[in-house]
Amino acid sequence: MKTMFNNGDFIRARSLALKQFFDSGKDELFLREVRQTIQTMEKEIVSDPFLNPPDPDTVKFHMSRLEQVIADVFEQTKRINSEDVAQVKDYGHYVLHNPDLKTIWEESGEDLYSWGEAHWNTFGHKENRPDIPAIPSLRYTYAQHTLELSVASKHPLGVLKLEYDRPITVKPRVEASFTTAEGEVIVDISGAVKTEDNMLYLDAGFLPNVTTAPINNRHDRVVWAPGYYHIRFTGLNPDQKLTTLTVQRSDKWLPAVEAKALDQAVFDNLYAPVAAQPVREPETWAGDVTLSGHNTMHNPLVIKAGTTVRLAPGATLVLEDRLTAVGTPEAPIQFLPMQMDQAPWGAIVLQGRGADGTQLVHCKFTGGSGSKGDLFEYSGMLSIHNVKDVHIRNCHFDNNSVVDDMLHTVYSEIRLEGVRFENAFSDAVDFDISNAEIVDSYFEGSGNDAVDLMTSEAVITGTVFKHNGDKGISVGENSRLFGANNRLVDNKIGIQSKDRSSVVLFNHSFVDNQTALHAYKKNWQYGGGGRIFIAKSAIVGGEVAVQAQKRSSIAMFDTYAETKVRGKRVSTVSVDDLSGKTASRINLLPNADEYDVAHDIESIEVPEQLRQHIQVERRGDYIDG
Repeated sequence: MKTMFNNGDFIRARSLALKQFFDSGKDELFLREVRQTIQTMEKEIVSDPFLNPPDPDTVKFHMSRLEQVIADVFEQTKRINSEDVAQVKDYGHYVLHNPDLKTIWEESGEDLYSWGEAHWNTFGHKENRPDIPAIPSLRYTYAQHTLELSVASKHPLGVLKLEYDRPITVKPRVEASFTTAEGEVIVDISGAVKTEDNMLYLDAGFLPNVTTAPINNRHDRVVWAPGYYHIRFTGLNPDQKLTTLTVQRSDKWLPAVEAKALDQAVFDNLYAPVAAQPVREPETWAGDVTLSGHNTMHNPLVIKAGTTVRLAPGATLVLEDRLTAVGTPEAPIQFLPMQMDQAPWGAIVLQGRGADGTQLVHCKFTGGSGSKGDLFEYSGMLSIHNVKDVHIRNCHFDNNSVVDDMLHTVYSEIRLEGVRFENAFSDAVDFDISNAEIVDSYFEGSGNDAVDLMTSEAVITGTVFKHNGDKGISVGENSRLFGANNRLVDNKIGIQSKDRSSVVLFNHSFVDNQTALHAYKKNWQYGGGGRIFIAKSAIVGGEVAVQAQKRSSIAMFDTYAETKVRGKRVSTVSVDDLSGKTASRINLLPNADEYDVAHDIESIEVPEQLRQHIQVERRGDYIDG
């Protein structure tokens, strides 16, 4: 951690992650998960022969204590996140609006926040202090389109808003410089600029001078001192005048403090106090391209139709900006081994929010594996990490090896349409903590699962799952699957739900799977098994139609079952072997009172994007061919 706090990129990412966590309400969700887990554990530990200490009451006490500690840490962290505003009121406003103190401070030449903190006890009673919005932890001077900043907060600086006296007609080039022990460093931050009328917004994440100091032999503390920046705007109208400078903090725009002059402080040991953000021009590939080794691209990449990318053994390409690879049926884009009989190449990787909006159309991926290093692991031939709005259409993946997945996503949002996955080494597609939509696609011959969901949500429609070694679709670790009009043929298990996961299915056809539907509890940490609701479907052939094990359930409605349906955790309404095509009921869902109390029909969700694929008058899928 000491090393990480010498890295400005880490501090900015950490601050953003904390803000997003609390803004999304996930702290409350996490605490709810903690409470539910403790309730489960309180039942489990009573019969645990290896409990240590062996007294269940003692263990329960400490579990409750842990819950309180987590809540306290969350509350303290939220307070720290808004600390700048509180510090302004405590240390800055009173000084600025007390003439005697302001004179003493100005003569001291010190940073306002540091001086105010040191002399706070002389300021008088708190109720007499004025409450005037400003950010004295951010001080500035501005002349000839050069901005000097002194940043003294405990967070990356929020978005700066510079308001001018007339509209901005040309987006300027912006360079920021700062001084280290080795000398001056200049970085291009033009890509952090947005303009609107007479406003210029600069979102560069300027940091104070962050260092660490020892508390004792085992622990260190983070020390925040003012950081100085010199920022030059090139291209603005020479006659343009700055009227106000404000900074975004806690969803408010607060004014910075204009100073006569600023101390030009030196950064001690902080890497990237401000990160370079140049305007990135796209790179274009066409024809034959060869790659070897580990390659990272920061610019957008456009790959033209008909391009063939040949990769040497282990070759990996990491893209930190948008990839646009749009082929055609006649001229697809191909990612192939450099030689036919070589060892597998590594991975094509989309890494980070810069790659949002990536498009892959008529692309072929074959002969890859994955890539692993000391600080990263890409477990798919195509790996997607923390990217939104990815569209893959009419593409073909086949014959990966060594590493588990053909396609792996984590913290991402993706849509697959008309995509074929054949002969996966293990899983064809692995979604971890992601949102996905699969439409009109095809999976065949996976060594393990065709689609594996972990803590993810997916909508799958019009898709075929055939001859896969384990599951057609595995839904686990608190995931949700909504499916319509899919066909599952000759898989070991058609669809499996486990560990507090839920599955809702309409118009499915299960043909010759060993087990069509399976629900069970695998990991005790999730406190429950899987739930499946299936309607308007058909189950033909195979050994077992449905099986629900401990703490799991399957509810069936208006469905054809050629094999007898049995099991105390399986409930049926209008399930028969009379017709494999024509429905016996016209309603989408059964009446709420038609199942026993274990199945809450009223809680079943049917997303709008799923409803358009459902045909209530028939059983089974209606995929052509």
